[in-house]
Amino acid sequence: MKAIPAIDAVESIVKKIKSKSFKIILPSPSKDVFTQKTAHTLSKEKHIIFVCTRYEGIDYRFEQYMKKKYPKQFQKISL
Repeated sequence: MKAIPAIDAVESIVKKIKSKSFKIILPSPSKDVFTQKTAHTLSKEKHIIFVCTRYEGIDYRFEQYMKKKYPKQFQKISL
């Protein structure tokens, strides 16, 4: 998946959210595994945006952009 359409989609959703209490989750085979503790932490958020892709994933530029613009809200989690 190309980075720009995914970035535009997430930015569109973020603009509609009135609060700063949100997370952007990118499912990925990363070292951060989804656990009960993760679920408890995420349950405190008002909004959760899951960015799901197919096949070979998403362009790495998406991850770089989200880490830079939303460092506290962006997280990769292995489901």
